[in-house]
Amino acid sequence: MSGHTRTLAMVSIILIELINFAMIGWGVTLLGNTNTMPAGISFIVFFGIMAIVVNCALCFYWSKLQVAIAIIGIAADYYAATKRIILVSLFYFIIHVIFFGVYVYTVLGLLSMNTFKFTDATSTNNNG
Repeated sequence: MSGHTRTLAMVSIILIELINFAMIGWGVTLLGNTNTMPAGISFIVFFGIMAIVVNCALCFYWSKLQVAIAIIGIAADYYAATKRIILVSLFYFIIHVIFFGVYVYTVLGLLSMNTFKFTDATSTNNNG
């Protein structure tokens, strides 16, 4: 994975560009309906400005982006070569998964202690 930092960066840039153009396209489709015309104009303006800002940043700071990609690649190589760092990260990941499981268990336990009466539009709690 550490050898593909440039590829991952290019894929990320392409995805950002595609999202910008997709949102501009969505704004164009919103222009067809008179109820959503202001939203369509807002989409086109906002994401058009965002696309211009992203493309200008890529154009003006391309060399700095290449340096940042190289630094990320070096850090990934170091991380992959140092097994102790990997084990520490794995250990904390396991701790977080266990914590999340306990959290979900307690939330479900708290929800099961309540009784709910469901009606057509709202639900009310009968605990007081």
